[in-house]
Formats: sequence, C-alpha cells, structure tokens
Amino acid sequence: MDGFTHPAKKLLNLLVTNGSAHEMNDAFVDFCIYFNRLTLRFARNPIQDRHVIDIILSKNNFSQPQVFQKHIYAANVTFQRLFKVVFASNIKTHSHIIQTLLFDINPIIAKAEDFEQYGDSLNYGHRDEQIGREIFDAARAIFYIQAVDTSKAYLREISPVSIFMIRQSLEVLGKNVLGFSAIKGRPQRYKNTNVAWSYIQKELTKPTPNILLPIEFSIIWKIIEWTNAYIHTGDLKDYYVIENVLNSLMKLFYALPTALRTPNYAGMLVTFGFIQIQNYNQVKQDFTLYVNSAERFSRWKRFKIWIKWEKAPKQWEVEWIPLKLLKEVTITSL
Repeated sequence: MDGFTHPAKKLLNLLVTNGSAHEMNDAFVDFCIYFNRLTLRFARNPIQDRHVIDIILSKNNFSQPQVFQKHIYAANVTFQRLFKVVFASNIKTHSHIIQTLLFDINPIIAKAEDFEQYGDSLNYGHRDEQIGREIFDAARAIFYIQAVDTSKAYLREISPVSIFMIRQSLEVLGKNVLGFSAIKGRPQRYKNTNVAWSYIQKELTKPTPNILLPIEFSIIWKIIEWTNAYIHTGDLKDYYVIENVLNSLMKLFYALPTALRTPNYAGMLVTFGFIQIQNYNQVKQDFTLYVNSAERFSRWKRFKIWIKWEKAPKQWEVEWIPLKLLKEVTITSL
C-alpha cells in the first residue's frame, strides 16, 4: 500500500478533502484505537515525563529501541489527549493539527509496522528546518492574527514559533518566582534574567532546599536547552514533541484545586503560586551572592583578576519586586 496504512490514510483523506464531520470523527476514533494498540506493542506501561522529555527532545534514532519506545509513547499520549477534546462538533477546527500530526508520526508508523512485518511503505516527509523568511512571515502573521485568513496561511510554519513563547514564558516565570525585575551592573548593562533557573538548580542540590517545584527540574532545564536550539537553528519540531513539552509544563502554570494549594506566609492563596519558597529573605541574599560570585566566571577570567590583569567587575544589583506584587510564587515563610 502506498502512503499511509488504512486507518491513517482514511483519516488523512477525509481531512484533506474536507469530508463530513461525522465521517472525520469516526475515522479519527478508528485511528486513535489503531495507534494505541500499535503503541502497546512497544510501551505497555506509563512512562514518567522526565524520561520521555529527555529522549524526545534530544534523540530521534529509531534504530535504538529505547529511543523509539519514547517517541511512539509520546505521540500516542498526544493523540489520547486530543481524543478527549475532539468530537464531530469541533473536529474541523482541529483539522490542521491532526493532519500535521499524521505527517509527523509517519516515520513512527513505518518503523512500528516494519517491526511487525506488515510490509507497508510509508513515504511522506517534510523539511527538517525553516528559513529566515518563513519565520519572519510567521511573526507577521501572529502580529496581524485578526486579519489573517488561516485557511490560506501555511500553519505548519507558523505553529512551531510557539517554541519562542515557551522559552520566554520560562524566563519570565524564573524571575517572577524569585521576585526580581532586573539585574543591573554599569549603566545600560543588564544581566540575562535566565540566571534565575541556574540559581534554582543550585538551590535544589541542597539537602533541604528552600524552593519547591511542582515538576522535576530536569524537565525544565531540558526544555530550556531545547528551545535555545530551536531559536538558533530554526529546526522544525514534530507536533507531538511540542505538545508533550506544553503538557509537561502545565503544572508550572496552572493551578491545583484550591483544597490542595498551600497558603502563603500571610495565610492567603496566591493567584498562580504553584512554586513554593520558604525563608525568602535568605533566598534573596543567596541569589544576590550567586549572581556576583566568582564561580560565574571562567578560571582564566578569575586568574586575570587575581593577578590584576583585569579589574573585578562592578557589583551586580538585583532590583526586587515588592512582596504584595508577587503572583507566580507562594512565599511560605520570610
């Protein structure tokens, strides 16, 4: 059979030809059942987010069984999450993302069926990277989003730009969690605020850290590195990979039920305070020392300062946000 195997090909044809909503939905259900059964041949048990994220963001060599297992598992959970929200009444609004997911998992289906010796040949593919013009056009389309006819827009190039926003959301969250607005040195000189996550990583290595995260730090750091790679290379990322990244970060940005949330030092619930900090004044002191510490420089830099080839840099000053304005962290004690 040329192209997709039957469940995927039937669904794709209906989506491309804009078939009836009920036909699309029936084909979508059939595909989700088919793909779930296929996945269970390689990954029968749930896999922790950190193991999935670690692999799918850095490796795609399907000849390695453990790598392939994480990719097919990640793709399947993406479809299972879609299965819960896609119905005949709204499937046409999800048409683009389902089509793109089908194209992106094409190599996974091909490999899985090769393992099962079904003998089908799946030969669809897409480019692996964007050019600067496409990214620029995507930026313009997002800016003028109300005037864009999405039926004519090439959404495959626009959607991955959400990776920029994932990167920005983490950087903004990091500084808001520690509660600073800027780190200033000499006039017109500012330190990259992403140093917040470097400090949080260091804090979490303590036997009793003052910071408590709702997800494992390794997930956050892996995603930061992954978004950096996209920003500098323009590599197109598979939709199921982006969806898994967004899902793994949900606990950082969305509230737990009120009954499970922890009040702050004043006995109040913070709007988005899912990350907790105790001994906040000590954390502020430690962070200020961290951004000014010698360990932030290379050995050669420290050596030149020691022998007075260079002057020690001016002290960095952290501008702190008033406590009452902190909305993305729960301060449990001062």
